Amino acid sequence: MAGINPLELNNIQKLRTTLNRANMYYTPVDLIQKAKDDQALIKGGEGSRGGKVIGHTKSGKPIYDVHPSETNHVSGREGFHSDFQKKHSHFTAEDHKDAVDAHNKEHEKAGDDWDKHHNSVSADEWNDSKNEKGHAAYQGAKHAAAEQDKHGKLARWHKVAAKEKENK
Repeated sequence: MAGINPLELNNIQKLRTTLNRANMYYTPVDLIQKAKDDQALIKGGEGSRGGKVIGHTKSGKPIYDVHPSETNHVSGREGFHSDFQKKHSHFTAEDHKDAVDAHNKEHEKAGDDWDKHHNSVSADEWNDSKNEKGHAAYQGAKHAAAEQDKHGKLARWHKVAAKEKENK
């Protein structure tokens, strides 16, 4: 076989030997299933791509947190865009109701967080942008407010989705 690197040829021969051995033990259907199983392992489980799981539906589906930027550009009914629908197409009405509860809990936690940051400094410290403690408290409260807003929107979107699924 002219023109082929001897190392490549060796690798091709090893691959061919491996495939022949595999074919002796597995049917084509088994090989396809094994490939699918291997692909599932490669993809990883819930949260493996950096998504934060904030809970699970009663049917066991993960409920994910999202980055605030995914909810900032839309609100109310307009927020129920195709991206949200695609990501939750496998949710039933009950799953959406479970997600409403999970996002409402996160909304409440963020409100508590805001209170904690806001009450950690005096009014003078809060209003003084050069005061490090006041600035840190302000930034923490700002983040908590964004989280609260985001989870409020997500809870509303899931509530709309649950009603739509029930009406189908």
